[in-house]
Amino acid sequence: MFIFSRKLDLPKYKYKFKFQIIAITLIVSILILILIFVSSQFKSLNKTKGLNWENAKVDLSLSLLNKIINDKPQVKPENLKFMSISKDNLYLFDFNSPQLCGTAGCVYSLYDSTGKLLLQVVADSSLPPKSKFKFIDTYQNTDNKFPCIIFSQADWNEPKVSHTEFCYVQSKFKPVNQTFSNF
Repeated sequence: MFIFSRKLDLPKYKYKFKFQIIAITLIVSILILILIFVSSQFKSLNKTKGLNWENAKVDLSLSLLNKIINDKPQVKPENLKFMSISKDNLYLFDFNSPQLCGTAGCVYSLYDSTGKLLLQVVADSSLPPKSKFKFIDTYQNTDNKFPCIIFSQADWNEPKVSHTEFCYVQSKFKPVNQTFSNF
């Protein structure tokens, strides 16, 4: 009788165990999906914090788009993003291309409306999560026809953010100042 009762009890435990495994697997899967979603949103929010990137294929003049693509043939037009820095005559480009990124960051280029390259920098857009700084900022310099541009980048080895200012000097943008702030 003892053996018979064990056989009858065994299926209950078997079904209960299967249910627990399925429930745990489902909960872990949902948590992983939530984590992936939150981390991808965090990366995209952090990169574009305070910036208004536009799709170059849709919003840029065809002549300027062709000039940029000719300069950087590895870039796909549908991945190309730009930001207007001043009223329709100065554009910053994010090529959004793995071939133009490395350990120090990605290539960002500044062109005027004629397609002349004025500045090219390698920069990392990642800033600390609660940073008050924008990756790219501008201010009007009364001495120049173009605004100055500030690239802010985190120095992860030290808890600091570097701010490098570029201003228009003798037909090119050149670094004019660099300051550091704590995270």
